[in-house]
Amino acid sequence: QKLCYEYLGLPLEANAIRCVPCRKALRDGKAKQQRYMELLALDQRTPEESLEAAVAFLDLVDVGFFGAGRFDRVRALLNAAREDLGEQARWRDALARVVELEERPRQA
Repeated sequence: QKLCYEYLGLPLEANAIRCVPCRKALRDGKAKQQRYMELLALDQRTPEESLEAAVAFLDLVDVGFFGAGRFDRVRALLNAAREDLGEQARWRDALARVVELEERPRQA
């Protein structure tokens, strides 16, 4: 109660709006979004960081944090990673997810 009232400024009778799994998913999504933004802000990304940024974007689209647009940015990240990493399994999986997510709105 002390934490809620004194530090967070919440009333003592405050109730959680979301269930525990939803709060965890929201927290995880925000952390993934923060990491994605950090990776995009880098002046020079390594190929691994480019691949990580592309996968993070795809994860955020899957959970509904981002809309299903801007796949051109993801493709650019994947192309930057492919130059040095080659077409590894992780790269191929990410590209397959891009294709799947691009097709999803047309199927609905």
